[in-house]
Amino acid sequence: MFSNILFSAFSCAIAGAIAKICDDFEDRHLKVAPLLAFFLSLLYGFILGMLSAYTILASLFLAIAIANILAQKIDGIHLVGLCSFSAVIIFFGLYSFNPWIFCILLFCAIFDELELRNPKLLSFISENRLCVPFGALITSLYMQDPIFFVSIISFDIFYKTADHIISKKLD
Repeated sequence: MFSNILFSAFSCAIAGAIAKICDDFEDRHLKVAPLLAFFLSLLYGFILGMLSAYTILASLFLAIAIANILAQKIDGIHLVGLCSFSAVIIFFGLYSFNPWIFCILLFCAIFDELELRNPKLLSFISENRLCVPFGALITSLYMQDPIFFVSIISFDIFYKTADHIISKKLD
């Protein structure tokens, strides 16, 4: 069990950093080879798809993907990541999918995509995207398996670390 959690955390860390790099290709209009952007987006979609296909994280990653689609946050190079993620799931199937956990995490992911301004507490939670990690924590406690919480925290830490590093390099 520990090796599965460690592997998932490591994979999510890589996917998180790559997803942020791809964000910056789009948002900051960085001049990179289109093939590099394509490959990196393909890679993070593949990693998250494989985690969905071979671990119990399918409900988490599907919820986040669907919330991003509903919020119209997937565009440009992220469409390649979504296609890669979807192709892996279609080809390999899902190892485990819990509809109740999916619904809870989908609600959390949609809440994180909302741009709430008032009251301040909801604004802080939405702005810092804390609802999915909280939902993952509740799921981990309920399932008595820390993989949900550890995986999303790992993804988020490396996403934010990549953002910090890229911002320092561009300033």
